Amino acid sequence: MAEEAARARNSSIIWLSRAEAISVTVVSIIFAVTPIVLGLVAMYLAVKGHQAEAIVTGVVAGVSAGPKLIAAIKGNNGSDRNDDE
Repeated sequence: MAEEAARARNSSIIWLSRAEAISVTVVSIIFAVTPIVLGLVAMYLAVKGHQAEAIVTGVVAGVSAGPKLIAAIKGNNGSDRNDDE
């Protein structure tokens, strides 16, 4: 009886861990792709003559890419910094 309960508990923990890993992966991909998609939509709107919508979409693309650009400019987020100094 105790073994079945332990097996069930372990199975549910494994299932939750896998679900969490999948959700983190999906959110990471969406977070990374959003500025690219918005940029492409802004270009499409500009080509089709929807200038106001293209400008707004371009600004949103820039704002959503901002944190990623800052992290890329900083490089490895200061991990090469020597904290002993």
